[in-house]
Amino acid sequence: MIAYLKIIRPINIVLSAVGVSLGFWLTDVSAPLTDVVLLILTVTCAVGYGNVINDIKDAPGDRINHPDRPLPRGDVSPKGALIFAALLAPGALSASFLISPAHGIAAFIPLVLLTLYTLFLKGTPLLGNILISLLVAYTLIFGSIHSPDTAIIIIPAFCAFLLNFSREIIKDMQDRAGDLQTGLTTTAILPASILKAVLSGISVVYMLCFLLPVVVGHFHMIYLLNCISIILPLHIFWLVKLLRSTAPAHLETIATAIKIEMFAGLAALTVDKLVTVPVSFF
Repeated sequence: MIAYLKIIRPINIVLSAVGVSLGFWLTDVSAPLTDVVLLILTVTCAVGYGNVINDIKDAPGDRINHPDRPLPRGDVSPKGALIFAALLAPGALSASFLISPAHGIAAFIPLVLLTLYTLFLKGTPLLGNILISLLVAYTLIFGSIHSPDTAIIIIPAFCAFLLNFSREIIKDMQDRAGDLQTGLTTTAILPASILKAVLSGISVVYMLCFLLPVVVGHFHMIYLLNCISIILPLHIFWLVKLLRSTAPAHLETIATAIKIEMFAGLAALTVDKLVTVPVSFF
């Protein structure tokens, strides 16, 4: 059971569950709390499905890049993983259709995209990273279905996309050795100078956008303070570290820092919703 829990990436599941719950809560969706449970169950199964089929596809490279994962270690057999994935996808669809037909359709689309990514797009430089990052941002929007206030979640979702896009590139750089040995072509084949330029460009756009929710009045003082005191320093920390070196130890630290930054962003949205303090611009 522990091996099957590991293969669906619990931290990723928690991030997705928090994201979809925030999308529901921040936009004041008028629906019973049972729908929140079904939303969380949907994203748990959908994200788990994506991670399992990805690990099945990546098994040869993971023997080099991530030998401690369940499939390379032999804790989960390829057949067992395939059966698990075959249960997770219908689980996501069943939970989503119990909420509404719109939610069912909205859950079906990412399942198809995750399958296409694993089969065809994973080895496509940048394009596969973009797709996965869009799906991460999609969790916020998925939680806001049936709300008239979905617009307030668009900018945070875009920031989540940019941040996860950065993390996806870093992950590819970490896996470069194993991917090359197994013939998988990923973003990591691009020269380090180009990847640093791309990540710097993403960071500039991100830092221009992450305060916009305050400017347009969707979020308030608590969000602003969290951005300035926690998120911005953390972002600058890993960006400077990246520009200095792309050594494996540095990449591991950067990937962890980005994940912490993602949690910090979700926390900033949550606390701001709980404690609303208006911002005045002079």
